Amino acid sequence: MPRQKQLSRFLLTIVIISYLSFGVHGKLRSKRSLTDVKCLENGRFYRNPDRSEDTMWTTDECAKYYLCLDGDVFEFHCSPGLMFDVNRQLCDMQQNVHNCDLTMETRIPKPLLDMADCANDTHIGCSNGKCIPAEYFCDGSIDCTDASDEGWCDVNYDPNAAAPCDPNMCQLPDCFCSKQGTEIPGKLVPSQTPQMITLTFDGAVNHENWDAYTKH
Repeated sequence: MPRQKQLSRFLLTIVIISYLSFGVHGKLRSKRSLTDVKCLENGRFYRNPDRSEDTMWTTDECAKYYLCLDGDVFEFHCSPGLMFDVNRQLCDMQQNVHNCDLTMETRIPKPLLDMADCANDTHIGCSNGKCIPAEYFCDGSIDCTDASDEGWCDVNYDPNAAAPCDPNMCQLPDCFCSKQGTEIPGKLVPSQTPQMITLTFDGAVNHENWDAYTKH
């Protein structure tokens, strides 16, 4: 049992480090296991299932979220001004969070995409087989009735994501590729480079966010 508890604490530490490294603006509020919040152990963050309906939409209550590991419940809290989006599993601006009434995330099915065999070549399939224009996927607006067009938008699944950078095609001064993001453009010597700033993003680059990327 002690070894299992140690493993649980280790996993919690890994989860916290991984979670905060993606800039979700949350922090561990309670380092000790809570006894007044039920354990919903599925490896995902959730809200207190017994919270009051009168307070669930308040800034403070909607900013709280929990994680249960091996029966131990730990409380987290978003940074000031942010609320927790349980579906996206991150803290965001208040105007972008619309699910304070949900206790656990709604699992969105994976879209069929090209597997739907749509009659129109410019269309791909939702999870339920409905075909919609490919450009509607991951554009910030739900078009599939099952929301599958907006639920799988990371770099591995976004059908409109930019292709991986090809060093043979990407040449200075207009373009530069670095797999690890640590190589300095122009093969400059690190000791002779006063400063290099690297901006990182955890999502896919597509037509929805291209303007934001090109401004930086």
